[in-house]
Amino acid sequence: MLLAFAVGWTCVRQASAAEAARVTTTVSQTSSQVAEPFWLDWTVTAPTGATVHFPATGDKLGDFDILDKQDLFDIPSADTADQRTWTRRLELESIVTGEQEVPALEIQVAGPNSSQVIRSQTVPVQIVSVLEQRGDPKQFRDIQSVVDVAVPSKPSHAYLGWTLAGFSTLAVAITAAVFTRRKRWLTPAQWAIRQLDDLEAAVHQQTGDVAASQLASIMQSFSQLHFSLPEPGCTSEELLHQLKAKQLVDRTTLEQLRVLFATAEEAKFARLPVSPTEFQAMLEQARSLVGRMTQVADSETTSTALATTEAR
Repeated sequence: MLLAFAVGWTCVRQASAAEAARVTTTVSQTSSQVAEPFWLDWTVTAPTGATVHFPATGDKLGDFDILDKQDLFDIPSADTADQRTWTRRLELESIVTGEQEVPALEIQVAGPNSSQVIRSQTVPVQIVSVLEQRGDPKQFRDIQSVVDVAVPSKPSHAYLGWTLAGFSTLAVAITAAVFTRRKRWLTPAQWAIRQLDDLEAAVHQQTGDVAASQLASIMQSFSQLHFSLPEPGCTSEELLHQLKAKQLVDRTTLEQLRVLFATAEEAKFARLPVSPTEFQAMLEQARSLVGRMTQVADSETTSTALATTEAR
């Protein structure tokens, strides 16, 4: 009986470990035109301390071309301190019409005592050609009466910017909620340093321009969380304007932040290469900025507390 109990207890522990991690898939739209971009998110929820490895991405995923990739890894869960989330977002498009299917991803989740591979669901996407339902030119058709045709609107890709801004806003809002509820558990500075360390460890898996863009995103999120600034989806230029207008940082810190953001934007939009040496220098400067901005905020808090005590 003791042997049967031990075997049953082992099975229960293995089942619990297997169910500890889960993956959810979210697609921005299930129907798209040829060469029209859309977004697909994979979010893994796993216990704190776990290591999540997504499969490497190339230029294609099934019949879809990969236009862009964004990773938001090891983010505290807004529901519980025992879990964290890892999100990979891909911007996809396809020139193959018909019912297409985004293949499933196999994601490895490793814990202190066990390891498992979780598999996402396949995602069906209907790709529609703008030339579908054409008439047969060999068949005679009588002349029809005048038909009012709506003027086609100019296709706009502005929704991509709104999608990116919304994604950044959601990520910062979730992180801000966790920091507000559990300040003693993880401060903005600790989160930023951890993100910079993870980025440095994974820099060999991505190009310099992508790594520089992710570094700038980390610094922007840290600044907004650390100083409790509104509008988490603002641009880097708007963030610098707020820091200057409210005199939250000194002139040297503000200028170094401006140079860091400008370098990342040039690498992303102008495709200027970022060498490993240049990226390492950006990392060290980012860590220095986090420490300096934290010290400034702590000193201001101490000064305010002393002034209040003296007034009493």
